[in-house]
Parts: sequence; C-alpha cells; structure tokens
Amino acid sequence: MKKVLFFGAVLAGLTLASCGKKGAEATTEKDANATTEQVESKATETEAEAKVEDRAWYTVAIPASWESKQYASEMIVKKEGAELNFKEQAKGELAKWVENLTKSAEGKLDDITTGDITWNVFKNDKNFKTVYVAQVKDGVVRVGSSLEDPNDAEVIKILQSVKAK
Repeated sequence: MKKVLFFGAVLAGLTLASCGKKGAEATTEKDANATTEQVESKATETEAEAKVEDRAWYTVAIPASWESKQYASEMIVKKEGAELNFKEQAKGELAKWVENLTKSAEGKLDDITTGDITWNVFKNDKNFKTVYVAQVKDGVVRVGSSLEDPNDAEVIKILQSVKAK
C-alpha cells in the first residue's frame, strides 16, 4: 500500500512539474513576444515623431529633435549648432549645379546614394562645410550643411527621407 501511495505521489509530482514547465515556457514566449512588440512600437513612435515637411515637388521627414522653418525659397533645419539649408530649383538641371559647385567648392567628395537618389557631395562651398545636390524628379535639391562630416548619420537619415511627390 505504501508503494502505491508513494508511486501516486511521485506521478502527481511529475505531472505538476511538467505543467509548471509548460507554463514557464509559455510565459517566456509571451515575454519575448511582448518585448518584440514594444521594440516595434518604439520604432513606429520614433517614425511618427518625425515631422514631414512638404516642399514644391518633394517631402522631407525631419526628426523631432531637429527644428525646421520653411520659407518661399528655402527651408532651414537646425539642431544644437548643426544647420541644414534646403534649396531647390524646379525643372533644374543637375549637370549645371554640379558644374557650378565644381568651380566654387574646395573639392568634390564621393557621391552618396539614398534609395533611388544619388547625392553629389562637395566640400566647403561658400557658407557651407558640406553641400549635397541631387536630381529629385524634375528638379534639383541642394542641401548645404554646417557639418564637416559628409557622412554624418543624422544628416544621411534626413537625406534618405527625401521623397519625390
């Protein structure tokens, strides 16, 4: 009789242990899914925080940490000493802009491609330490930067957000 009771107790213990393990695995899986959802939610919130500025034939997503002001002929974007100056010319020819920048800038740097837009990059032109110029749809967009690093991650992120309408 003692053996039967002992065996029943062991069997009951094993059953509870296996159910508890399944419960722990389920909890871990739920926690992992919740963490994934939180990360995705934060990424969506960050994208939602960007302010989309609408220009004549293109748009630019400006991160919330940057301040932007639009004027008829340009848009100024600033953040803690960094400044970007967007200027465009409808029905402009990229070749003419590149030719003029080649004459006035200190030097031509490597091009940067963001999506389907290739930015010609120049060093030290007039009031800008770096200048980016690209054909966007039927016009040309010029972005003058106060930053020396042509590959500044935040500037590249803004350039990547430039989309033709």
